Order: sequence, then structure tokens, then C-alpha cells
Amino acid sequence: AAFAAHAKDRKDTNNILKTMFSQVMPTLILGADTPLHKEYAAKSTTKYKMIDSLSQLKDLSASLKNKPCDFNDCPSIYGGFNEHGLIPEVLEDKFGLPLEITPQSYFDKNNIPHLSDMASSALDILSQNKNGFFLMLESSMPDMVGHSNYIIDNNHKSPSAIAVLVREMVELEKTLAILKEFKIGR
Repeated sequence: AAFAAHAKDRKDTNNILKTMFSQVMPTLILGADTPLHKEYAAKSTTKYKMIDSLSQLKDLSASLKNKPCDFNDCPSIYGGFNEHGLIPEVLEDKFGLPLEITPQSYFDKNNIPHLSDMASSALDILSQNKNGFFLMLESSMPDMVGHSNYIIDNNHKSPSAIAVLVREMVELEKTLAILKEFKIGR
């Protein structure tokens, strides 16, 4: 949000969303969301194509690949993948997408992308813009795990915070490999 809005308080969600969707209006937004996020995206003067699953993201990415566009006619896409427990059935606090230590079966059952899926699709979609693009990716979960290590370690059902952090870093490494391999016109 810091790249698309300015607010005095990071918890000023209404002002942040208002600014993002009525002033800045990024071409592509992907990540966890709430009904409020979806409401602002739907009310935006930019007509966002709304998606909410990994399969929709992959289908859209494939359909737009090799379809160059100019700045004004490139599609605007909002991918909101809901909020989930940090580790479903273990740590139910909802902060965004599930931590990577979550079994893959949960991601599959709920059709949720990983950061690497979102990065790959974002590159496929944004690279079609003949005028170029700016992509900002965030892997916030390693930081969150560090700040919340005591919550994770004090939950008898949870793996250790260091095990959780390692899984987050493996996903980040996978995402970085996708970014390093990217070449315009790939």
C-alpha cells in the first residue's frame, strides 16, 4: 500500500483503499484481501477484472500472454485471495495468505496462489505493456514470523518459528528465481 497510497497511520485502511482505487489505480493488484478491499476495487472508476483464485489468475495470465497493449488499453486486474489463518487449523489468526508451512493441500483446496505464482503471472501480464512497467512485490511473512515467533513457538500444535521461517524463505527463493529468469518478451 505504501507504493500506492499515503496515510498517517498504516491502520487507516479506508483512506489507503480510497487513495489506491480512486487516485492511483494500479494496473495490477494481487494479494490477500477483505470484503472492504473488494468493495473499493468494484467502486473504482477503473474497471478492474476481478479474480479470486489461483486458477483464474493462471487462466487470465495465459489468455493475456503475447497480447501487447499500450498503457491506456492494458487490462486492469484485481486479484483478491481473501484472508486465511496463518496456519489453518493451527494458528487461526487472520493476517493474509497462509504461511508456507501450511500443507499444500490447503492451498490446493482453497485455490490460493503462492507468492511465486503471483510473481510469475504478474510478469506475464505486465510485460505485455509496450510502454514498460513497474512491479513491486512484497514478501511480508518472514518479517511477520520474526515479530510473532513467540506466538508460533508457544502454540503446541505449531511447528517451531524457525521451521516456519525456513519455509517462507524457500518460497521467497523460488520467487527470486522467477524474477532473475525474467526477460522482456520472454
